[in-house]
This record gives sequence, C-alpha cells and structure tokens, in this order.
Amino acid sequence: MGMYHSTSGKHGFGGYHVRCDTEFTKEQAKALLEAEERLRASKQTQARYAERDDFEWLRDVTLDVQRSVIRDVMKLVAPSPQQMDDYLRALHNLRFRPDIASDPELNQITVYQRFDHSHPGIAAVGAPAIDDADLVDAITGKAVQLSTFVDAAARADVPLVVMAGSAS
Repeated sequence: MGMYHSTSGKHGFGGYHVRCDTEFTKEQAKALLEAEERLRASKQTQARYAERDDFEWLRDVTLDVQRSVIRDVMKLVAPSPQQMDDYLRALHNLRFRPDIASDPELNQITVYQRFDHSHPGIAAVGAPAIDDADLVDAITGKAVQLSTFVDAAARADVPLVVMAGSAS
C-alpha cells in the first residue's frame, strides 16, 4: 500500500490519527509491527499483492494482513467488526504516536517506516525539471541528464516524451 495511506500510518504527508478507544502498550506495538512485517513479506502475501495492480486491492490485502496480525497477537477469537475497526485505528495511529516515533527500534520495524522518504516537494505544473537526477539512457545504458534529451529533441524539432516513476 502507498506510503501516504492510513494503512501505513499516514494521511498524505502527515501523520494519520483517528480517535479510538484502544491504545497498545509499547510491547504490544512492537509485537504487532514485527508480526505485520513478517506476514507482509511472506511469499503468500506477496503473491496476493501481485494478483492485481490497483490501490483498492493493495489496501484490502494490507488490511487483511493487519486484521490477521491483530487477531494473532492480541489473541482475539471472534472480535466484533467494531472492535476490529478500533484495533485497526489504534494500529494505524502507532506510527506517529510520540513514544513510538521517538523510539529508534520501534520506528524502523516496518518497511513503510524504514523506506518512507516522502515529503512535499516542489513539483507543480510549470516547475522546472530537476536536472541532476540519476537518469539512464535506455539505449546506451549510460547516465545522462534530462537536459541532454531536451536539447536533442529541440535540435531535431521532434516531440519529447518523458516517462518517470518512483523507486518506492
């Protein structure tokens, strides 16, 4: 699921926080996050993620993982839908809870915490393109700057299509 989604403890670039009746202890939080990380990385879960390429599917698989972890770690036999929703909100709130966020061990357990480098940037319609990024020419395999392609397209009087993506 995306780094900006509530399942990873974020809402956009900010922290996700919704009022709930549950607050996990640090020990419970650690056990939940470690179990989530293990199950999320399992071959079975990765195969489920790969079944479809849309955000709703990724969200649903992630929520299934989190529900399973909550049932296992909290030893819940048949939680009501309301109880499970409250536990999910508490899990999603963990990332920016001060005692968790300030703990170097706990705030690095999950992949979405370790590799979240997201932050508001300067990109906007009409903003200049960053020219010092590590780009690779698909034909030669050599590192190039974006301006190389822009200049070549201008000289040849042909359109330039730039396709880019995120490595996260």
